[in-house]
Amino acid sequence: MSDLKLTDREWKGFRVEDLFYFENKPSKGLNHLKQCDDGVNYVGATNRNNGVLAYVEANKKAIYKGNAIAFIRNGEGSMGYSVYKAEDFVATQDISVGYNENLNRYIGLFIVAVADKVRGKYNFGYKRNQKRLNKETLQLPINSDGLPDWQFMEDFIKQKEQKQIVDLKEYYADKAVALMISTGSLKNTEWREFSFSDIFIEVKRGKRLTKGNQQSGETPYVSSTAANNGVDNFIGNSKGIRTFENCLTLANSGSVGSTFFHHYTFVASDHVTALILEKPNKYIYLFLSGIIRRLEEKYSFNREINDKRIQREKILLPVNSDGLPDWQFMEDFMKQIERDKIAAVLSYYNNSLNNNNLRGCGGVERWMPSENRWAAFAIQDICEIVSGQDIYERERITGNTPYITATANNNGIGYFISNQNTTLEKDCISVNRNGSVGYAFYHPYHALFGNDTRKLRPKYLNKYTSLFLTACIEKQRVKYGYGYKMGTERLKKQKILLPVNADNQPDWTNIERFMQRIELEKIVCYLKSKQQVQFPCKTV
Repeated sequence: MSDLKLTDREWKGFRVEDLFYFENKPSKGLNHLKQCDDGVNYVGATNRNNGVLAYVEANKKAIYKGNAIAFIRNGEGSMGYSVYKAEDFVATQDISVGYNENLNRYIGLFIVAVADKVRGKYNFGYKRNQKRLNKETLQLPINSDGLPDWQFMEDFIKQKEQKQIVDLKEYYADKAVALMISTGSLKNTEWREFSFSDIFIEVKRGKRLTKGNQQSGETPYVSSTAANNGVDNFIGNSKGIRTFENCLTLANSGSVGSTFFHHYTFVASDHVTALILEKPNKYIYLFLSGIIRRLEEKYSFNREINDKRIQREKILLPVNSDGLPDWQFMEDFMKQIERDKIAAVLSYYNNSLNNNNLRGCGGVERWMPSENRWAAFAIQDICEIVSGQDIYERERITGNTPYITATANNNGIGYFISNQNTTLEKDCISVNRNGSVGYAFYHPYHALFGNDTRKLRPKYLNKYTSLFLTACIEKQRVKYGYGYKMGTERLKKQKILLPVNADNQPDWTNIERFMQRIELEKIVCYLKSKQQVQFPCKTV
């Protein structure tokens, strides 16, 4: 079947009241219900965790049957959202539950995506009551009879899901390999440091070619983007360019450290460096790319990978009995991964990491920070706190830079804009002082920050410790709200618990290792869930 496109069908507006019938069940606040791990979903005014706030015991009279859409009519930051519920659940009075005989999971997800487009018109002064919900118009694809094309909606989401599964399978398998290498999980071989000049016979920059001079064509143009395997455009230029094939590229600027293997002929920009082995080998290149990509953590916009730094840079590689890079091991390892990525990763995981008493999908007990060695730290003692700066709606120019607002959704991203101000920064944490008060997010990308957020610069910074801190900070958000905001002074004095070392200081090393193991555990859990799904091997 050819790819379905949204433009394949005509579209028409339908009122919610013409599409759904609504049921009303008795509801109680969460504080009036008994929570239990094996209870039913308690759905409230949030679009996080698919609307689930807790699991509760519930009277049968209060249970909504699954295969329904829960329309959120109230709530901070979530008013106007909708979620599809496949399973039975109970709900707050802030939820309207709609049913349609044609509904299934795929159609439900399609409609939810459409319904969320209207949420911008609601706020605390203009709430989504049932009357307004009934009058909402949803634009849906239609069939030849002018009725909603339920089959098209189902087929479209199924197609999207299958593509995502394939992509996620590839991504998480590669990610697991990288984590297993970086955390020392491949323990059955010796590792040593090597410089780039020891490994590659040629380390060569691409050549500058401005956007204005790029001619449309079919040759991939590789630049410093982290997306699409580094391919920024397809060009037809034949002069004033530098071409390569069957090698790696390393981004010197932009998405600094991004590394990709290219088996095809491509044109390289001056923002990337080609890394060429004496004996090019796809599998060895793929192995090396996972290791070299770790340079992302070391460099940034303010510290690019220039030619001198590349020459000095060193990476760890497995070695043979002669102390030389064990190319055969690298090749064999990646071949095994390619033959069956999921099976290979699980095999290494089980053999290397899972020899202790494990829980659920994986296990991290061995690396869990000690429960007996925790101490309280004021946020100002571990982070620098900086105010944001508002960019009002009338001033915003649509663009690609995330603008962080006081929302609990989308990692705090409220808009994408092209404005500039002094708040532009990456590798920091945002905390909402207003709106969805107390939510915290880590931003590894450059973003702008509104004044309803506070920007934290951790004194010990990397991705894993930052993610740990956001979780600790969010544990405190229950004490804040619209009547008690998380202003700068309160944020400074707010204390969080952290595991400590022998000097009674935050044990950043074990925190980082703990979060890496959690990440690997979740990846393996995902891979296990997809182990039964069969896909054809991709040829490279």
